[in-house]
Amino acid sequence: NYRCGLAGVDLNRQWRHPDIKLTPTVYYFKQMMEELKKNVGEIHIYVDFHGHSRKCGAFVYSATNHLQLTKEKKNSRYYLSRLFPRLMSVISSDFSFDGCRFGVGRGKRGTGRVVASHGVGVQLSYTLEASFLGAAKPKYFKTDNGQEWRPAQWSFKNYCMIGASVARTFILFYKLQSDIFTKQAQINAEMKRKEFGLEDGRPPRHPGKLLKMR
Repeated sequence: NYRCGLAGVDLNRQWRHPDIKLTPTVYYFKQMMEELKKNVGEIHIYVDFHGHSRKCGAFVYSATNHLQLTKEKKNSRYYLSRLFPRLMSVISSDFSFDGCRFGVGRGKRGTGRVVASHGVGVQLSYTLEASFLGAAKPKYFKTDNGQEWRPAQWSFKNYCMIGASVARTFILFYKLQSDIFTKQAQINAEMKRKEFGLEDGRPPRHPGKLLKMR
C-alpha cells in the first residue's frame, strides 16, 4: 500500500476508530471536524483529494447520507449531492460525471468521506479522484482511421486546473459571484486610492494621471 503511515496501515481506512498514537493525523482531523460541528452547528461540505491508480480522468466518490431512501422516494439531499459534481463536469473538461459513484461499499466504511458523512454528520461528502495517468476517454469519441484512443499524460498544470475548477464550482454552488465581485471592486478601489495618494485627505502624488483618468 503506497498511502500508509509510519504504522504501516492505510490511513484512509482508519477514520472510524483512529488511534492517537498510530494514526495521529486522522485522529486530530476527525476531532477537529467534531468540535467544529459542535461549535458552529453545521459542516456543509467535505472534499478529500486523492490520486487514482487505475481509472483515467477526474471524478468523485460520494458518501452523502440519503437516509437509504428508495428511487421512488428521494429527498432533496439525494439530488443536491449530485449537483456539485455535475457543475464540476460543466466547468472542467477533465472531470467526468459518468465516472462518479454515489454508493458506499462495505470496504469503504472506514474512509474519510464515509465517516465525515455518516459519523460526523457533514451534509455533502466527497473524495475527488484524479488519475495518475491522464484524461478519461471522451463519451462520444470517434476515430476516422480506426486507431485506438490513448489517454494523454497529465502534467502539473492539469492537476492545478482541476483544483482551480473545484474553487470555481464552489463559487457557483454557493452563489458567491456577487460577493466576489463586490470584494474585488473594493480591493481595486483601495489600490487606486493608495496609488494616487488619495487616502487620509493628502494631495495626489500623480496629478497628471488623475487628469487623464477624468
